[in-house]
Amino acid sequence: MVAFVFSSFADDIKKIRVGYFSDNVFHVGQSDLEIKKGYGYEYYSMIANYTGWTYEYCYGTWSEVYEEFLAGRIDIIDDVSITHERRKLMNFSSMPMGEEHYYIFVPEQETRISMLDIASLNGKKIGVNKNSMNQTLLENFIREHNLDCTVVPCDGVQDRLEKINSGKIDAMVTTDGFSMDGFRPTFSIGSSPFFFAVQKNRPDLLKQLNSAMMHNHESNPNYNNQLRDKFFKKSIVRTTFTSDELIYLKDHPTIKIGYRTSTMPYCGENPKTGEMTGLLADILTQFEKSLDVKFETYKFHDNNAMIASLKAGEIDCAYPVMDDVWLSEQIGYTQTTPVSRERMGLVYKGEYKEVDAYQKFGYTIGSPSQHVYAIEHKLGTERVGISTEEATLQAIHRKTIDFTLMDIVSWNYWSKACDASDGLSYVMLEDDVGYSFAVSKSNTSLFSIFESAISQLNASVITDSLNRNSQISDYSLKNFIRHNLSSFTFFISLVFLIIILLIIVYERDRAHKAILTFKAEHDALTGVYNRSIISKYEKKQEKNICLAIIDIDDFKEINDQYGHEMGDKIIKKVAFHLNTIARATDNVIRYGGDEFLVIFNGIEKSLETLVKSKFERVQLALNDASASTVESSISIGIAFSENGYCKELFDLADEALYKSKSAGKHTITINDFVVKE
Repeated sequence: MVAFVFSSFADDIKKIRVGYFSDNVFHVGQSDLEIKKGYGYEYYSMIANYTGWTYEYCYGTWSEVYEEFLAGRIDIIDDVSITHERRKLMNFSSMPMGEEHYYIFVPEQETRISMLDIASLNGKKIGVNKNSMNQTLLENFIREHNLDCTVVPCDGVQDRLEKINSGKIDAMVTTDGFSMDGFRPTFSIGSSPFFFAVQKNRPDLLKQLNSAMMHNHESNPNYNNQLRDKFFKKSIVRTTFTSDELIYLKDHPTIKIGYRTSTMPYCGENPKTGEMTGLLADILTQFEKSLDVKFETYKFHDNNAMIASLKAGEIDCAYPVMDDVWLSEQIGYTQTTPVSRERMGLVYKGEYKEVDAYQKFGYTIGSPSQHVYAIEHKLGTERVGISTEEATLQAIHRKTIDFTLMDIVSWNYWSKACDASDGLSYVMLEDDVGYSFAVSKSNTSLFSIFESAISQLNASVITDSLNRNSQISDYSLKNFIRHNLSSFTFFISLVFLIIILLIIVYERDRAHKAILTFKAEHDALTGVYNRSIISKYEKKQEKNICLAIIDIDDFKEINDQYGHEMGDKIIKKVAFHLNTIARATDNVIRYGGDEFLVIFNGIEKSLETLVKSKFERVQLALNDASASTVESSISIGIAFSENGYCKELFDLADEALYKSKSAGKHTITINDFVVKE
């Protein structure tokens, strides 16, 4: 038995005594010297943020902590379910901390208990936490199903594990957060919300607790779900199959999957062996291990033929399909959770213009992600279907079309694999696109099997696979041989080969350094420069400079009302529209959280009307809410210098911004003073 111990922390401020029972999901770290984490620990920390509480942690097993609470030596405990008897003994928080689902777990080697036969529980001894909700639910479950089981009260998880190992019990009840290897869930016996419990004689604590939980809910309604995703993600329940799923896997030892042959780096065909390659090949290798099945692959050249084969029952599933519920509903299949999500971008030639300036859009026939994205985002007024990705890129050179769309990893692949990408440029757009598996609407078992398998995929493995499959290792050598072999002797060819290899090493090193430099100088969220670039401006000799400081109006209120995800979208939208008014010689800089700078080079104060009109266009664009963002506005302060970039110029622009804010926001102010030489 774990000895019950109080934290020895000393402080002048009276601490709230909280029950910190041993549990690998709720309370990790059973002494003041151990690192703490867990569902309950983070919930206590959040409450302290609103109340200013400090804690004295009271350690022990669940039963020990609960008994100390009933004795009045602990103020608050968490993860408590409400019962009629408990309401007489303690008060509960007005809002739940979350909801737990309870299962009967058995050792993996236990063969006498089968989830396909509930009667297999008869005659078995099942351990529960004494005086707990899981004991109540198990007793109800036994009565409802007329089972002949023995309920064995235990003193915490460790006691139950010891009794299983010694053969004193055959199974145990615990929650869906249980993540210990060597066990599998069998039967769900019920669920219950869980709460904080507070001493009856501490209504002051209960009032503060309820207020904190309400404030947190108002600012982050998904807090409970976020903690659940964080701490329950390794749950055995998520990686264990239901009886229907087990029957399906038994009846289908081989699953037929269709894939598109020209969708690298997601999936494709090895030109030498004809075998499937790409991310899908790596995923299926993992799936075959976790699902204990084999996959039989079928090649398709376009999405329409692949989905037609799925609906006809010729294949069981397909990949990739666009993560778009409306699209899957219209075509008639079920899509899984996306395996990956990537940022979509625009491929064009020449100097970049505003997005609306590109009218003729080309998409690859049978690749709906490009077409649907263009429709949903109202890109292009004329849309042209083209046979292949390579032909689409060639059409941009021929000016048959103005642009096409590709996600970033696809562009990384095609920019290396295809000569037609030479001379083309890529700019990222606001939203991303996900790629999922498709299954038949009637095949619900396979859908849930895929959902479980996808939840076990490691994000770093997916990223590594996409990066690996974006590399074309023999690209430069192949082109060298194709263009030079007939004109050179073996000796000259060998010399050129060595030179090419050296160039590749050099270019890779330079590209790596360029990537590091780009990351150091650019903002990760928006892609524009960060404030580190300002130091370079201070060393430049450019004399005539216009500096604008831009601040998003009421940004905190946007975050509070719509959440930080909407706040990020607004920041990206502002950066996007600022980029549209900046020339190639100008720079857009994210200076702080919701503050941007735009530096116009070679602009004199006589052009202030032109500069103001540029920002009026940005304000107009931000005033309109889109499908993904709410209405927003910006305040702008502008100043001019005839002596390059300097602190005085910044102070003048900042002064103008202050006047814009004071004038009611959504205003442009130009400082009358000019920095002289």
